[in-house]
Amino acid sequence: MLSTSEIGSAASMQIKAAADASEHVVKAHPELYHYTGAAGLRGIVETNSFRATHFADMNDAQEIHTLRVALVDELKKRLIPIVDQVRLQNPLQDGVIRRRDAPQQLARVWGNALYRVVFADDDAERTAFCCTASFCSHVDDKPYEQQHGLLSQWRGYGKGGGFCLVF
Repeated sequence: MLSTSEIGSAASMQIKAAADASEHVVKAHPELYHYTGAAGLRGIVETNSFRATHFADMNDAQEIHTLRVALVDELKKRLIPIVDQVRLQNPLQDGVIRRRDAPQQLARVWGNALYRVVFADDDAERTAFCCTASFCSHVDDKPYEQQHGLLSQWRGYGKGGGFCLVF
């Protein structure tokens, strides 16, 4: 069994990794874009803030489900040092932790459980309330998209006058 200090050490490593990843994202994507309609812009200006939208009410709620693979991949990366540490400290322990693909299997189980809890499709069965505010980056886009924005976003938000806010 892991001691409190070992758990704290593993948690500290994860916090540092998250901070490093955040810093990397900021450097890699110096500008963020937020597409919105006239009502959305009015709300942003009047309240001087962004409001998150329930994922099921997004123009493309499927975007949330597309993130599942990336979530599992990120969980796996973060679980590798923890699984390795548990294996070293408990060499006689057997079970899933001994499987070669233990980090991937654990990440998949946890990721699927998270999606079942947070992103339930049926309002009556919703056990968590997940909202999001969407931003994108055009760093890796083609020059046309970098200059004019994403056609898919303009199609979704351009009806009746659309806006793209750049931060």
